[in-house]
Amino acid sequence: MRANYLGQIGHLLAAAHWAENPDSYSSCQEDIDWDGQPECVFASQDFFATFERMGGYMAFAFHRSSHGVHQVVGPTYQFLVGMSDPTLWNPNLGIAGDPGQILGALVEDSPIWKMYDYQVSENELWLYLGEMAIRKVFRFIGEDQIHMDLSNPDNTSVLIPFALDPWTRFIPGWGNLYQSYQNPDGMIWGIDNQLSISIDSGQPYEFIQFNRSHTALFSPEDPNYDYSAGHFLPFPMALLRINNQQTASLDLIFSSVIK
Repeated sequence: MRANYLGQIGHLLAAAHWAENPDSYSSCQEDIDWDGQPECVFASQDFFATFERMGGYMAFAFHRSSHGVHQVVGPTYQFLVGMSDPTLWNPNLGIAGDPGQILGALVEDSPIWKMYDYQVSENELWLYLGEMAIRKVFRFIGEDQIHMDLSNPDNTSVLIPFALDPWTRFIPGWGNLYQSYQNPDGMIWGIDNQLSISIDSGQPYEFIQFNRSHTALFSPEDPNYDYSAGHFLPFPMALLRINNQQTASLDLIFSSVIK
């Protein structure tokens, strides 16, 4: 199972090359993870993102601010392989072989494993199936905003996994640095004075965070305690779930201070 994910390091290597010399370009013809299938890459002075056309989702995203380069979006397999019941694993399906993995932004709960068509421009990427029956649009606005649109007549739930600066977990006291706040415009998730993500959506959503049950770790295990879904996320992830919407749109707005 682990061998299936080795090539995914190509996404991070591509991001590392961009971080050394940020430049603007876009392409949907690069096989950056050596799986024989083309991926999409979007890069500007402030954003870098990779997309899997097989399944149609954003795999990784990075943002450059005055504090440096920050990872924003990332899959669960970056931290843990074997998320689901081993009886459900199928190594012949590659990175889809572990159904418990959350692979990227705007991925369906049950991904449609088809090669998505694409349209790409200077600041926008469209991934779609058929005659736009299923459509996912990623628009990079200015230096601090990503807009996402979804059209899916199958009415499935979609996910956005946040992997904000995961290297933070190697410093003392890191678990207390991640904070979330609810304000009239939506949810804010981030690390104060480093990077925060404001989530603005016209649709209801569920926001799940790894440290929601942090205080419960100081007590003996209680099989009757509701640890919440975030308790089972890999450190230091958070997850946004939009349930059963045929259309959805949201904005991710980045700042260095949690407001």
